[in-house]
Amino acid sequence: MGPGASQLTDLKTPRWALALILAFCLLRPLEATFAQSAQARSTPRLTTNAQTHLTSGAGARLTLRVYNYASLDPASLAASKKVAGAILQNVGIEPIWVDCPTSWAKSQEYAACDSEMGTTDLVLRILPRRMAEKLRRSYDSLGSAQTCPETEPACELTVFYHRVDELAVNGYRADLILGHVIAHEVAHVLLGPRHSDDGILRAEWSSSDLQRISLGMHLGFSTDQSHQLRLAVLRRTVPPVDRAWAARANLLTH
Repeated sequence: MGPGASQLTDLKTPRWALALILAFCLLRPLEATFAQSAQARSTPRLTTNAQTHLTSGAGARLTLRVYNYASLDPASLAASKKVAGAILQNVGIEPIWVDCPTSWAKSQEYAACDSEMGTTDLVLRILPRRMAEKLRRSYDSLGSAQTCPETEPACELTVFYHRVDELAVNGYRADLILGHVIAHEVAHVLLGPRHSDDGILRAEWSSSDLQRISLGMHLGFSTDQSHQLRLAVLRRTVPPVDRAWAARANLLTH
């Protein structure tokens, strides 16, 4: 091969290199665009169904399946439900009460309790002393609540009725106290175990609090607690496919 051929090869080399550089430069913008598009697709967005649930004024319904192991009379239990219901309604939660059997012999009398339970169904157990003493608990506690994920159905809350009854001996209204205890434990299921410095979520109610309760005045939740309680119920309400996005609900409410 002569000198001319050698020079031609030398001239071709930078052209190929230039072609490669140009191709690389053309591909880079495409790569950035695809990455941007993938990033946009990965950003969680609430579906229309979830947005409706989380921003509308309706739909925050919570079903409480009541197991009255303490054998409270119907009138007293109804009064307690009314108090708990009023406290929950005040934060935008509509409670639905379903009485359930405490023995197999009575199971046919409570057909409504046979329906399948979802994430907005809570199980409320009202226990007498003999049953409460079998549980690991604080001696002076009025109740307890199960910590469970929002995707789990049938979370449990428990009231130790003998403790409520002991307070009634001191002249306070047991039925009204029970209603507050139920609302308190519902809040723990929805928000977790933390207490607050005042209001219904205090770790221990004062004699002044108990006096107010017995006079028919409600202890309430703070504005922030009310907001978080309602959102917690709504997150449980949205369909499973939307539930992953519903955790970002706070971004829609500010």
